[in-house]
Amino acid sequence: MSYSLTFAHSIHNSITIPVLATKNNHHCYYNCYSTKTSRRTNKIVSCQNKEKAEGDRSSLSSALTLSHENPQDVITTTDRVVDNGIKTTSTTTAIMPLLKPSDGIGIVSYLRGKNYLITGATGFLGKAFIEKMLRTIPDVGKIFLLIKAKDKEAAIHRLKTEILDSELFKCLEQMHGESFEAFMMRKLVPVAGNVCEPNLGMDPDTANEIAKEVDVIINSAGNTNFDERYDVALDTNTRGPSRLLGFAKKCKKLGLFLHVSTAYVNGERQGLIMEKPFHMGQTIVGESVTSETPPISIPVLDIIAEIELASNLKFSVHKNEVTQKLKELGLERMLDPVIISYGKGQLSGFAADPKAIVDVVPMDMVVNAFIAAIAKHGIAGKPGLNVYNIGSSTVNPIAYEDVLKFCCDHFTSFPLKDSKGKNIRVTGFKFFSSVDNFSSNISDEIAQGIGLMDAKISDSILKSKLEMKCKKRAELMVDMAKLYKPYAFFRARYDLVRFAARFDTRNTQKLMEDMSLEEMRNFEFNVRSINWEHYIVDIHIPGVKRHVMKERLVINE
Repeated sequence: MSYSLTFAHSIHNSITIPVLATKNNHHCYYNCYSTKTSRRTNKIVSCQNKEKAEGDRSSLSSALTLSHENPQDVITTTDRVVDNGIKTTSTTTAIMPLLKPSDGIGIVSYLRGKNYLITGATGFLGKAFIEKMLRTIPDVGKIFLLIKAKDKEAAIHRLKTEILDSELFKCLEQMHGESFEAFMMRKLVPVAGNVCEPNLGMDPDTANEIAKEVDVIINSAGNTNFDERYDVALDTNTRGPSRLLGFAKKCKKLGLFLHVSTAYVNGERQGLIMEKPFHMGQTIVGESVTSETPPISIPVLDIIAEIELASNLKFSVHKNEVTQKLKELGLERMLDPVIISYGKGQLSGFAADPKAIVDVVPMDMVVNAFIAAIAKHGIAGKPGLNVYNIGSSTVNPIAYEDVLKFCCDHFTSFPLKDSKGKNIRVTGFKFFSSVDNFSSNISDEIAQGIGLMDAKISDSILKSKLEMKCKKRAELMVDMAKLYKPYAFFRARYDLVRFAARFDTRNTQKLMEDMSLEEMRNFEFNVRSINWEHYIVDIHIPGVKRHVMKERLVINE
């Protein structure tokens, strides 16, 4: 998934002024090398100049040797991954001009000593940010963590079990040894609260303390489940940030407010989606309006009306139907599930355009980008609103057909196991041209997979159970296909002539250009350097297995 970062800088009268940076002069070119990984040799991706970087796709996938005729600085980063006994090494080299500023942004010097308030701290993005900060800048001030809990003791318990005990913090634990917990508890301040409650659910004394001390607020709390109840998603993702902004106005030292969101909140917008904020009253639907559009057909966004709609629905249907009805309402308004279902053998294909672009970016790059952006705008101290898209669709696009081919490669080499301990065999992924075609195929496929087509079944009760199971699973898959339809068909295609619905990243590229060589080594987020085959096969899917599936790799029917 790709992300969008929005920064607001406080000024004395609590007004924000939009400030846009749209320069697109790139002087950073990258060369990516990978060794043998999981029985394959990755491509060498080389780019020597801007023209080749933005030229045809073949220039990015050719095995080129980068010449070093001109004096240049070279940044090399190496990642090692061990999965199923196979050691993987990936080296990324960034070639930078010697004219690169030696002082850069000043990331470390700005961030040290500052106090932070983070929402969504127990989520993966929040934890990744905390780990990176404490590992690279251990002399930060306090990090207040707003944790959904009934009281202080419950918040401390969640901090210890969901953050300190997380595998993500093993490196920090090794660094600090026996003093690890003392160091973490000295830096991290758990705060019982909830973005869905007035005053963020904090007790008055704690709220006052934070308001006096905090320098930076980071909102990473959000419900990213597309299949969520509409009222729950609305309360967390819309009213939550509004409540947090209300609290931010009370913070006397606050220099910067960062809101992190999935870039897919842009919905079905087409064309190049720029890194700029919406103005008050602007809507996505309004962008597609033409002179021939009847005024009465243009919907107007009314948040209060949306909240009332969700509230009224809860009281208009039977209690048992509330959750489903509100999920349906959310679906009307609103990669990993496909990958997991495919690996389990529950899904052999999906309704999608194989050439459509899926915009994804590794989590560590997202964290590095917003650390760099916090420092840049914190140091500048200029009032305004700045947006950064952290994505891959414009600089390093990958199509659904490539993603699923790499998934097939992984599950063929490292299959999941069924409830009997047998390997689950996957076949080449199939793409259906419409949701209807997918729907008509999936029911028969599921029925065959669970044995419903077996003519030997004479037990009527067993047959009835299997039929119900088949119906529920088919409905789930079809609902998922409908949910993904806008992203699976109407996004950009892997077509260098037609660039539709891609995320502009020029602000993000400019941010990277401002960094020093040392900052590039420690906070690298060059999406162009990613080798997608290596990343998906050797990093992403093993990560999904380990963290999303919680290592429960045996499929229980």
